[in-house]
Parts: sequence; structure tokens; C-alpha cells
Amino acid sequence: MKFLLFVISMSFISTSVVSAQANNPENSFVQGGQWYCNNGYKRTGNECQRVINPENSFVQGGQWYCNNGYKRTGNECQRVINPENSFVQGDQWYCNNGYKRTGNECQRVINPENSFVQGGQWYCNNGYKRTGNECQEMTPEEAEQQRIQMQMLAAQSQATSREFYVNKDLLIFGGSGHDEFLGCLTCSEYDSDSVCNGYGTYGNEYSSSGMWNEYSGFGNEYSSDSPWNEYSSSNSIPVLVDREGNFYGYFTINEYRSDAVEFASEMNDWFDEFDGDLEKVRIRLCKAFGKRG
Repeated sequence: MKFLLFVISMSFISTSVVSAQANNPENSFVQGGQWYCNNGYKRTGNECQRVINPENSFVQGGQWYCNNGYKRTGNECQRVINPENSFVQGDQWYCNNGYKRTGNECQRVINPENSFVQGGQWYCNNGYKRTGNECQEMTPEEAEQQRIQMQMLAAQSQATSREFYVNKDLLIFGGSGHDEFLGCLTCSEYDSDSVCNGYGTYGNEYSSSGMWNEYSGFGNEYSSDSPWNEYSSSNSIPVLVDREGNFYGYFTINEYRSDAVEFASEMNDWFDEFDGDLEKVRIRLCKAFGKRG
């Protein structure tokens, strides 16, 4: 009986694939039971039309993007003008390490004794505490108390954070108003909305509706709205929330962002390890949350 059901299932899948192949238009390909436009073409009704892109841009998937150092203004790409002591990444400029953004300039961070600078802020060295604009040495009792607290926080985080996350349906939303659904992080991998469903809308690396197609939308690491832009501090970066609307951080690999999800550093490491291969990053992320991916 099981074998018969398996044969029927495989026959249905084969029929679906053949049907998709028979109905797909020019400049397209079939993946699973659906057809997708070739790179450089976009879906318009039941056809795939070539993407027309302006100067200083490139085409990926079904959209065009401005080259690094240019920003989209209407239907053009204009050069990003950045001040001294800054660099350009994607379509935005960022201050060099040791400088902070003040209006349209980058000013050097002035830090006191017994401190160090990271990004655009200064922090007291280990064994010192911040008092106003100074770093004062801790008493032995304060230093010991700090050490114990850090150990407790680290142990608590390792023991409970994953369990806390997987017991909730955590959803990802992107766009300027965070009204574009990008999938469920902790839902079952068999759920059609799950990012861990490689054949679903939000886990398929060929889909333009999620974050895993490097040639489209949120998958483009050069977009300021993309979670894979490690320099972006844009408020249009996707967010992680539960069904009650509680906020768990910006879903980003920018580990220096104070309001990023707590596993931003891990995602950054995976992104580097897999050389930007988003399908491998997705699978590794799902495994971290107990899903097969």
C-alpha cells in the first residue's frame, strides 16, 4: 500500500513538472513544479521580458540594481557623495572606524584614558567602569561582581535562547514599513511559510519573494534593505517579530548594530564561511534552530 502511494505521488510530481515544462514561456526555466524567468528577465503576466537597466547599474534576476557607490534615484543611478574619513558600501556611506556620523560629516571619536574605540563609540577597558565621560578603575569587589555577572549571562544565553526562540512562531518582515512578509523562521520545515522549506515561497533560492535569491530583492547584499549587507543600519532591514507583535531585533548580519537579533554574529560568520552562498547560509541557520532546511 505504501509503495502504491509512493508511485502515485511520484506520478503526480512528474505530471506537474511536465505540465510546467510544457507551459513555460521563452527565456524561462522550470524548477520543481513552477517556471521562473531567466536571469535578466522579469515576469510580466505569462511572459518573461528583458529588464532594461540604466547606466551605472547591473541586472540580477528580474531587477536592476545600482553599482556599488551609486544610489537609485527614480530610474537612474547617481553617484554617492561621501565626506572625508568615510567609505561607500552599496548605496550609502559609513564613517571609518574611529569616526562617528554628525550630520553629513564624520568626526573623530574622542575617547578618554583607559578606553578603546569600536566603530563610532568608545568603551572602557576591562576592569574599568564608565563614569560620565571618564573610565574609572573598578574596586576588586566590583570587578569580581562584573566577572560573575558576565559568566551568568553567557551561561543563561547559551542554555535558554534557542529554546526560547523555537517555542515561538517568529516571523520576518521587510520593506520600509515592514509590511512585506518574508517567512517564518521557527515554523516547521513542512510549513509553506517556513524559510526552512526549500521548496516553499520563502525558502526557495529561486523565489523573488524571500531573502535567499542573491539576484533579487532582499537577497542582494548591496541593497541597504538587505539583511546580508553587513554595513547597513537602515530601518528598512527586515525585522524579527512574534505573532503578538513583540520585537526581537533586526534580522541582519551587521553584528555591530545594537538592535540586531542576538544571533547576528553567527549569521555573519556563516555568510563569510560560505562566501555569500545564501542557500548554504539558510540551511545552516535552520539547523541552528533544529530544522532540516
